[in-house]
Amino acid sequence: MDPNARVLAFGSFVRGGGGTLGWTATAETVGRGPHPFEIHVATPQEYESWCRRFIDVWREV
Repeated sequence: MDPNARVLAFGSFVRGGGGTLGWTATAETVGRGPHPFEIHVATPQEYESWCRRFIDVWREV
């Protein structure tokens, strides 16, 4: 993982208007081809009771 990588949120949701929320990941070492990205949206309670059991390694960004 690139230590200078950034994850940026954008869209009308970020501006406070609801609507769309987009994500862009930037890094110096970006390969071309399929990217193994998955986005999951959960409440803190859903994360603790369900999602967390499937995640053994994570990094908060």
